[in-house]
Amino acid sequence: MQRGKFVVFDLDGVIFRDQYLLRLSSQRGLLSYLRTYYLCILFDLGRLTIERLLEEVYKGFKGISLNTLWEAYKEMHLIGGIEEVIQSLRSKGHTIAIISSGVPDFLVRDLALELGADMGFGIDIGFVDDSLSGTVGGELSTFTGKESLIKELTRQRDIEWKEVVVIADDPNNLSIMEKAGLSIGINASFLVRKKADYLVDGNDLRGLLNYINGCGEVNQGKEWFQEVRRKLVHVWAGAVPFLANIAFFPTINFLVLLVVLYTLSEVGRLNGRLVPLLGPVTTACIRKEERRGFITGPITMAIGVIMSLLLFPAQVALAVIWILAFADTAATLVGKTWKGRPLPYNRSKSVMGSLAFFLVAYLCSLLCLSPMSALPVALTASILESLPLKDDNISTPLGSGAVLMFLMR
Repeated sequence: MQRGKFVVFDLDGVIFRDQYLLRLSSQRGLLSYLRTYYLCILFDLGRLTIERLLEEVYKGFKGISLNTLWEAYKEMHLIGGIEEVIQSLRSKGHTIAIISSGVPDFLVRDLALELGADMGFGIDIGFVDDSLSGTVGGELSTFTGKESLIKELTRQRDIEWKEVVVIADDPNNLSIMEKAGLSIGINASFLVRKKADYLVDGNDLRGLLNYINGCGEVNQGKEWFQEVRRKLVHVWAGAVPFLANIAFFPTINFLVLLVVLYTLSEVGRLNGRLVPLLGPVTTACIRKEERRGFITGPITMAIGVIMSLLLFPAQVALAVIWILAFADTAATLVGKTWKGRPLPYNRSKSVMGSLAFFLVAYLCSLLCLSPMSALPVALTASILESLPLKDDNISTPLGSGAVLMFLMR
């Protein structure tokens, strides 16, 4: 029988959907919350050590009662599927440890008992008459604390580092992630996102079971539905010309605002914080190879649409934006469904997908041109889309629009 692994869960941002320190700071008012939030951002960016973070945060918590600590703990929301994940891992013989460098030890032990984990460890905090003294101590309050603790726990159980699985989200776990046999980032910060073996984004942990059990990434069927979700967002660009016809400059301003909001959302995602609305949509549509970096596609698409509206007459802008929205969608879905033979100069795209793009681009070109004149426009757009460019959201509409303008003279 295969030996079970030693699975280490970080707590804040992994099992807890949010940060215990932020929830506790909110008990002291807005200024305390903003101060703690700022310190946590500095820590995530590597500008603050764990020792300094805990020292500054808990110094601001001086005087908070023990009851308040428990109340904040009871208000924490657990990430989806955590009970099922721990139960499944335990049933396969894995040992589960919850280790936190931010939450008091007695609370982590209580949570471990509640979830059915084998053990839980947290930091030591000082009290004076059932109120926080503002001091922090214990092994886990230091930079090397987690590594030292896991080293001792594995030694006691005669376990090697290659049998350790680390599930975490912030830079305080980088050293143990590098030593572990398997590391999984959950809504991870940028530094963790670059180092983790696998990434899980969203509010459900059940996806990590595939990685721990050796099943690998999502299956092809799930990837296809992911592309469908992605392209459903894509086709919304087709409505932009009609909005621009009603209110041109407000539509342009709205698209610029979306670019700004999306940029902020991506910065948040890369640092383990999903912005409401935009963040979950991005997470649902993201491809596995895109999880570790900034996704520029929506930005270049917005730029392509904005430039089309500004450079071309309304009818031409309508045609090229529809080519961008609908022809590209058809190419992706057909290419994913019937892979067929790849293009000789771009093996990431298929002949079937390019044919689907050409057909839809031709139909869109008929909005401006006769059937014969529409052919070179569709051909130009198809060639631009098929080239091995990192992003064709600007070149395709502008190139096809230039040909359209030439033929309409």
